[in-house]
Amino acid sequence: MLADLFKYQFLQNAFIAGILASVLAGVIGFIIVEKKMIMMSGGIAHASYGGVGLGYLIGIEPLYGALGFSLLSAVSVGLIKRKGGTDSDIVIGLFWSLGMALGVIFISLMPGYPPNLTSYLFGNILAVTKADLMMMFVVAVVVSIIFISLFNNWKAYLFDEEFSGIRGTGVVLLEYLLLIMIALTSSFN
Repeated sequence: MLADLFKYQFLQNAFIAGILASVLAGVIGFIIVEKKMIMMSGGIAHASYGGVGLGYLIGIEPLYGALGFSLLSAVSVGLIKRKGGTDSDIVIGLFWSLGMALGVIFISLMPGYPPNLTSYLFGNILAVTKADLMMMFVVAVVVSIIFISLFNNWKAYLFDEEFSGIRGTGVVLLEYLLLIMIALTSSFN
């Protein structure tokens, strides 16, 4: 009975997407919780909506636009936080609302009927394609390799950032890598 469900391609894709999403969430999730960056993942995910709208407006794949906006938002939040000394939650909130507003503006500028963007806001695991699975797989591998190769540095950074900096670990590099990994993960989950 259960095996009969997997004869449909969309269910196979949904199952594989669920496995890949759980790998990404497992690798990145505990870092987000430990560094108290819960709002960061939600903020970047919602800021990527501007990229979805831009993708539709200029005629590229909306997920590529979302990825670009996510990466730009994550790096910008890191730069503003580091240079300005502002609380990161304030900056994240600004990018969250800016991305959503830009998405709405870009969609409203499109000629004709606007596309249905509900699946980009809430997701639809049953609509995952083979191309989506390949992108998710690449992101899962890249994030896992970055995490595993720098595992000892991550431990020191997570539990005592000041000690990690004194020890010579590139704390700034780790912070930006973390922001980029959050952006990649939130773009494809």
